[in-house]
Amino acid sequence: MRAIVISVTGFLICAGLASGEEGIGDRVAGGAFARDVCADCHHVEADEPTLLLTDIKPFRMIAEDPKTTVLSLRVFLRTPHQGMPDFILTSQQTDNVIAYILSLRPGQE
Repeated sequence: MRAIVISVTGFLICAGLASGEEGIGDRVAGGAFARDVCADCHHVEADEPTLLLTDIKPFRMIAEDPKTTVLSLRVFLRTPHQGMPDFILTSQQTDNVIAYILSLRPGQE
């Protein structure tokens, strides 16, 4: 019985992280990091226009995509991509940027 409780608890924790629940990181710190590091290429503020002249998505558009989860963002931020600088973020920076991006979803203010 105890093994079942532990397994279910582990599953619920993982499911919570994958769904983007609160507590993943510091969204204020993530926003500051995004303005300092990511804003050279991305629109990082919630109220910036989403008119795209390039294929670089604004953070708000990334946040609004239903496929965007904590897990998908974590994988993306830790995988090199052509055309994107090879940033090496700490775990805390990654969590903070994820928290910031997810905070841009409508109704998350």
